[in-house]
Amino acid sequence: MRFYDLDIDVKNYAKRIIDAGYKCPPDINSVSDFVKGLKILNLWEEIIFWPFRSTQNAGTGTTVYNLGTMGIYNGTLTNGPIWQANGIFLADATTQHIATNYLPEINEDANIFSVVECNGGGAQFNVICSTRNAGPNGGFTFAQRWNLGDNFVGITWVSTGTWSESSQTGFSNGSFHSANLRLTYNTSPRTRSISVDGNTESSPVSDSSSTSLIGAPLIIGSETTSSSRALSGQIAFLAYFRRRNINTNILHNLYKSTLGKGLNLP
Repeated sequence: MRFYDLDIDVKNYAKRIIDAGYKCPPDINSVSDFVKGLKILNLWEEIIFWPFRSTQNAGTGTTVYNLGTMGIYNGTLTNGPIWQANGIFLADATTQHIATNYLPEINEDANIFSVVECNGGGAQFNVICSTRNAGPNGGFTFAQRWNLGDNFVGITWVSTGTWSESSQTGFSNGSFHSANLRLTYNTSPRTRSISVDGNTESSPVSDSSSTSLIGAPLIIGSETTSSSRALSGQIAFLAYFRRRNINTNILHNLYKSTLGKGLNLP
């Protein structure tokens, strides 16, 4: 372990984990290489991210530690998700999820970049993350919709049971891929678009409703509203950028060469 060579922000991340009584993550060098890459690529601003592979985080207990410039937003494993070498495993048709206390602003731009392995079609939506409000309106859901050709969808909730949706071709279940949801809400018209594995982004879909991103604090792996809207599979990584312009091809390749080694990403 090249602890002396770690990025300073990664040293602080490791210290938080150690101070909580856990061992330093065995693959802390990959975390450092990823953060150094973000800084070189001018992506180290307005970001929160969670490495979910057990060797890149605490790997035990219920706290998932985060990094980033937007503050400390540790996640909490809720209802029994399981740490694994390739990511956190969430079972099909349950309300297992990772809770955070990050609440998006009403009309902020965002890019949500994830690395997931979806394993089944038991849930209506393989939810990657959501701020859906269980009340009358508000929030978004980012998911793989298995009953729509496994396409990835970005949904903004207009009211209970009513949504506006954009989609992008998905991928076969059982292997890891990256998917990114871009939300431009600090402008007019508001738009949503999705890219998969850093490839060509779907055409932006305009959202003329009054829906805002604000809903509930960010939940990873579920909407928590229904077991039919939960991730069935593993999530290796999630980053939330509070900014509009992210090159997802560059980000995909950076992740693949650092934190994503061994996942056989395309």
